[in-house]
Amino acid sequence: MKRPLRNKINKLEKPITEDYSISDSEFIELTRDNIIRVLNLWASKTEQLELRKAISSNQVSSGLFDYWCDYSMADSEVINETFHTEEIELLAGFDKKISNVENKFNRKFQDIEEFQETPEWYSLNQSAKEILKKI
Repeated sequence: MKRPLRNKINKLEKPITEDYSISDSEFIELTRDNIIRVLNLWASKTEQLELRKAISSNQVSSGLFDYWCDYSMADSEVINETFHTEEIELLAGFDKKISNVENKFNRKFQDIEEFQETPEWYSLNQSAKEILKKI
């Protein structure tokens, strides 16, 4: 028994030849934009509270650290091509601060509202603002 509908569904009329890859320069620009977006999130109490509407409050706190980790763990060669030496030093300092706070809390973060009341949050928030001014 033939299945004409199945044959039509599984058979491609035209091969897919689109290239979805990005160039090195586009990847560098994307990396820079993403790191700056994460810094903007760290610098904005309001944006952090807006995230709470989409996800639970304690997930916002841990998410801030995870977002930074995602981009700060980029290949050092890419980071060197993406940022200037002074900017890399600023980002490395921020990365160290984040690691220290993350270790202090042992990855057990408070709700975002409570975390924003801590000196650790304030320090990271101010650092992000300073870095953004300099970048």
